[in-house]
Amino acid sequence: MNNKIYANWFMHVPGFGIKTMTELLNVYGTLENAYRMSDKDANNLLKKKQAESFIYAKQNSDPDKLYRKLEAEMIDIFPEMDEEFPEKLKKIPNRPFAIYVKGKMPDEHIPSVSIIGARMCSDYGRYMAREFGKELAYSGIQIISGMASGIDGISQRAALSVNGMSFGITGCGVNVCYPEENRDLYEDLIDRGGIISEYVPDTKPKAQYFPLRNRIISGLSDAVIVIEAKKKSGTAITVDMALEQGKEVFALPGRVTDRLSDGCNGLIKQGAYIATCAQDIIEFFGINDNDYGKLSDVIEEGNMISGNEVEKEIMNALNFDRLSIADIQQLLENRSRNFDTKTTMQAIVELCAKGYLIQENGYLRKRFLYRK
Repeated sequence: MNNKIYANWFMHVPGFGIKTMTELLNVYGTLENAYRMSDKDANNLLKKKQAESFIYAKQNSDPDKLYRKLEAEMIDIFPEMDEEFPEKLKKIPNRPFAIYVKGKMPDEHIPSVSIIGARMCSDYGRYMAREFGKELAYSGIQIISGMASGIDGISQRAALSVNGMSFGITGCGVNVCYPEENRDLYEDLIDRGGIISEYVPDTKPKAQYFPLRNRIISGLSDAVIVIEAKKKSGTAITVDMALEQGKEVFALPGRVTDRLSDGCNGLIKQGAYIATCAQDIIEFFGINDNDYGKLSDVIEEGNMISGNEVEKEIMNALNFDRLSIADIQQLLENRSRNFDTKTTMQAIVELCAKGYLIQENGYLRKRFLYRK
């Protein structure tokens, strides 16, 4: 317990990182002993600014009071020397000195993957993030991501929708929800997974924090899956860190003309595994189909809608491509659904009005809908 109390206190002192704390532990043996060092020793052992920060903090904050505040907010802290600190994080370069957790930590005996990608993703990316998230989670794989808008949040919501486990790694305090639009996801992750951060509670999100937190996303994962990403993007930072940590990288292939697939296609050219479906990842972990059955047997598909027979047939026949009305009529005929053109037209108008179809320059495409 003392390690947690004093680790939390040192985390609040500016300028103290894993290197400094390791040096202090080598000298004093415990964090409590390091806390009790004299001002004179602080000036001798620490850099000037660190010594000033340490002396100021001792005069103005109490370790027990700070820790009671953590307990009141149901936040736990796991310092690097704690036996509960994740073994996976102990092995990464520039590991954090401590992590804060609201909820639970991932079970290190269960496979974990991070699903990452563009915030401003396409319908293709949204659909595939959902498919990977729900199927991997249903197979028992833990989903780790950054709780961001786009691919991250979609995959995590999908995992939770099948009662899977998911964990959000944040670039702010664990008691700060960012982005605010993902408040529902944040609350669900606390209840059915966890929120993890190396930043002290109440820390506001800053741009420079997010690239650093990516090493924890990949560090806690056994493999990284990139769903959609531009050639130069924040996703590439996580991939680089994953490779540095020796993690396997999977990428979803996309059209060569699609800029949102440039990053994934580039990774595949460089040797990343191709992930065309969740089964590719499931087989990588050696999970047998019989271990989890068929997902479609137990949950409703996300793109099923209420409507008449013609509307359902149109939605089931369409994919991501833009099609003309004549193309849609031909698709229906190929599926042995011989509705007359007038009936098809009426159904298309109704689907557009409901928001299930999108019109673009005289063509139609499917809008995929997702349950939260």
